[in-house]
Amino acid sequence: CTFYVVPGAYTYTFTKSGITTKTETNVIEGAASNSFLQSGTGAVSRTVQAKERDIVSVLDFGANTTPGTTDMASVINAAITAVSTAGGGVLIFPPGNYLHNTAITLKNNVTIFGYSATLTWGGGAASQIATSSSATLDNAGMLGFKIVAGASATTVLELRSLYKCVFRDLEITSDNTSNLVIDLTVNTSGGTNPVATRNAVLNVFDNIYSRGNCGTFLRLKGDSTTPTAVTLNTFSGINAENCNVLGIEFHSWCDNN
Repeated sequence: CTFYVVPGAYTYTFTKSGITTKTETNVIEGAASNSFLQSGTGAVSRTVQAKERDIVSVLDFGANTTPGTTDMASVINAAITAVSTAGGGVLIFPPGNYLHNTAITLKNNVTIFGYSATLTWGGGAASQIATSSSATLDNAGMLGFKIVAGASATTVLELRSLYKCVFRDLEITSDNTSNLVIDLTVNTSGGTNPVATRNAVLNVFDNIYSRGNCGTFLRLKGDSTTPTAVTLNTFSGINAENCNVLGIEFHSWCDNN
């Protein structure tokens, strides 16, 4: 038979001929109290809520995937901030089209994961995806996105003072003959990375395809006055169509890339 108990703090006892008497105290409903135990020797019990929080999705923060209907920038940035504040991890973008009218700001220790997800720019002449101008970006990245920049985004990926970040499996579409697709540059003031520099160093860019019209596909720009360098970065499987200015532009203090 099925026995339903309204959640609450009390004691009840099951008794029936042929079964063991069972007493329960403080009956509480919900994932915050229910337990989960992984299989395998050494596994420890956790609440279902703690287990579910191992995976974070932008949908948890109110994003929706209906194409072109609502600006998702604020909820996407709230989700990135929450994961970074909690110590970092992977933020999942389920398949769909995410419109954003202001920049998505990447933060330390957060990898955004978007295979079959599209980020569509709906804003004006500004950067579509960016990092802080006063701090380094450490141990972060983007995996698997389609990025639609359109004609108005002046820079698609504005990346400053990156340290050990990974950008992989990105398809970028733009229609701006004077824009920058990837701008890997440095901050000249503000916070430093774990090795006490503002260099853009030890990053990986792999399997990135830019289609449509662009101005300059990749710019590497260090700073000679600080000095701060763009160095020891790995680029592989990088392809671009219709670069109207330059395919790759090197400025000062760029070496060993």
